[in-house]
Amino acid sequence: MLHARRAELYDSAPIGLATLSDLGHIVEINLTGARLLGFTRRQLCDQPLVIFLARPDRDKFLKCLSQLRRCPGQHRVEVELARRKSAPPVFVEVVASSSPGQADAPLRFQSVLIEITARRTAESALRESEERFRTLAVYAPVGIFWCDANGNNCYVNEAWCAMTGFSSEQARGRGWLDTVHAEDRPRLEAGWIEALRRGPASVEFRIRRPDGGIIWAQAQGLPLRNADGECTGCIGTVADVTDRKRSEAEAKRAHEEILAASRAKDDFLAMLSHELRTPLNPVLLLAGDAARNRDLSPGVRADFDAIRRNIEMEARLMDDLLDITRITHGKLTLEKQALEVHDVLRSALAMVENDIGRKQIQLKLALNARRHTVLADPVRLQQVFLNLLKNAIKFTPEHGGITVETNAAGAALEIKITDTGVGVAPADLESIFEPFSQAGRSGWGGLGLGLAISKKLVEMHSGSIRASSAGRQRGATFCITLPVVLAAKTAFRSERPVAGAPPAAASGAQPTRRSRILLVEDHEPTRAALTRLLLRRRFEVTGAGSVAEARSFVEDAQAGFDLVISDIALPDGNGYDLMNELHEQHHLEGIALTGYGMEEDIQRSFEAGFATHLTKPVSIESLDQALAAMLHRP
Repeated sequence: MLHARRAELYDSAPIGLATLSDLGHIVEINLTGARLLGFTRRQLCDQPLVIFLARPDRDKFLKCLSQLRRCPGQHRVEVELARRKSAPPVFVEVVASSSPGQADAPLRFQSVLIEITARRTAESALRESEERFRTLAVYAPVGIFWCDANGNNCYVNEAWCAMTGFSSEQARGRGWLDTVHAEDRPRLEAGWIEALRRGPASVEFRIRRPDGGIIWAQAQGLPLRNADGECTGCIGTVADVTDRKRSEAEAKRAHEEILAASRAKDDFLAMLSHELRTPLNPVLLLAGDAARNRDLSPGVRADFDAIRRNIEMEARLMDDLLDITRITHGKLTLEKQALEVHDVLRSALAMVENDIGRKQIQLKLALNARRHTVLADPVRLQQVFLNLLKNAIKFTPEHGGITVETNAAGAALEIKITDTGVGVAPADLESIFEPFSQAGRSGWGGLGLGLAISKKLVEMHSGSIRASSAGRQRGATFCITLPVVLAAKTAFRSERPVAGAPPAAASGAQPTRRSRILLVEDHEPTRAALTRLLLRRRFEVTGAGSVAEARSFVEDAQAGFDLVISDIALPDGNGYDLMNELHEQHHLEGIALTGYGMEEDIQRSFEAGFATHLTKPVSIESLDQALAAMLHRP
């Protein structure tokens, strides 16, 4: 509905509106602009605007485009349209603007086409003689004025009178600015009048009519000079642009509504993610701990491991939704460093080792590339490999095969992951990387976001990804191409675990004494589960369900706490402020354990004094690793 309204406003605008490509080709134009150029929109689409201009003015227009490319902003140029020899000339003012966009978005010029034929005709007539000017002004479709050096009207035409509501007798001798809205007068006095003394000038302002009505007007002025070059007055035109200003206001309001809706959607997704993650947290913690408990039978451990895997799958789906939102809005940032791709691949393979073993899939590793250093974000590159590996495992039957290989490709590196699974139909290969696309493989679960996210991440690394398959039931190959670098490599470490990927096995935190932990968590099941797990690991635990409780426990604690594990969303405050307070006043460090996992949430955690940020649902392995890192610091 909103899109249709915007389209209606765009086409009903009383002036020409057009979007031009970097080369000056017409990408989009409204009906007014098409009528002005004298062609249909279909005829104009993809055509260079310059070919519709008179030959003497084409270089002037191309120079304007060149200036826009060098200096983003707004530039104006007046040109004559190309017409048949028998047709009268038509002049337009092209107001083009540009601004830097996203790095991967094509440059576009937003252009306004304003017919200025009447003004140009008026100016030409005035140069020939005052009498011819007056004759022309009577019939001009726009308001025309002529004022002296003090700004007093010497002449106004009937169109001016009809527009402003003043008669020619009332206007004559009256200061030109007397018709201007009081709020706009200082701006015109300070800027436009002075600009007119130097040369042609244009301005938009409001006119207050005698009947109290207000209209928006656009004035074009030209200084008149005597033989000595002194400014003796000015002539100009005034056009009613109220409809256009109203259209612009509607378009601006619609744009703001779109942005507000987008922000509301992002906020909703973040809140939904938090609310969905929180109840999953105790389930994942307890299931993960039970799956590692050697006191339980293998069958029971396998059941708990199945629960763990499915909870992690749910968390991965939520992360995919947030990731695609970040990517769409350009909020996903990369922390690139020189990495050995083989190290990242081996780490990703270690994370899916249990899944490969469970389906008895034959894994073939052929890391052939001799140069395999790339500039990449370690966590995001690992996420890409995990997405492809998990897809290969999911679509490959038991006892099937998966091959992971690397090869040199000139100045680039190729990473291929091939499976013997269900394959992809040729017709589906084109859409396989589209968001929410199942590419003919519906019924296997998932939201169809993993490949879309992988493609965007690879492209953000200046690489490419493609899929190939011989058809259904004949397997598939995904090939990633990344540019290699000669920089010294950085040892690969996955500091931010990718959702859905179990971290490397940890033996658990082994404190040398019974460390005291302040656990701040308002979700009672999570607090109870964490308390039991921490007690089992020989920690002393004090649980608090609010900021106030946490403060009171810290003040009453005789021996003090060794660290804090805190949720962020608390009923009487937030974990950021609490951690900042505890860090500054009691020198405590902490682990943030929360359902909020956006980049800005993680950054804010570190700024508040948290040493680690864990996003719910948290695996017991991740918690053990975080505790060990905190307690074994020098």
